[in-house]
Amino acid sequence: MQLLAYASAARQEDYAYHVEGIDSNDRLYGPDPDFLQELDNIASTCLSELLAAVAVLHNAKQNAQAIKMAHELLDIVLAHGDLTKCQSALAILVGFVKTYDPKTVASLRKLAESRRRTDGTAWECLLELL
Repeated sequence: MQLLAYASAARQEDYAYHVEGIDSNDRLYGPDPDFLQELDNIASTCLSELLAAVAVLHNAKQNAQAIKMAHELLDIVLAHGDLTKCQSALAILVGFVKTYDPKTVASLRKLAESRRRTDGTAWECLLELL
């Protein structure tokens, strides 16, 4: 799951840390469209595989592990993902959480409403799912 967070960090235009006098990876690779596309492909594949793992756990009646994994994945998507690009994954995760952990829905709604006010419309897709 941490690969998703890394892909998001690597996609930033400017990295948070630099060594003076040394070109960092954001300067060497960041502007390269092939690099950005590869990061998107890695993140997409990783997200698909993790969603499949949640489904496997659920189908194996290992709901506690499936719910835990869905929550962790949802946290990563909300913290690091571009919500406008991962709507299908977001819909799957929110649907799963709504079904198996409905107590979380109020917290998610509160978070989405708060973030929508500060971060614009990207969070509206989450509100629509709730």
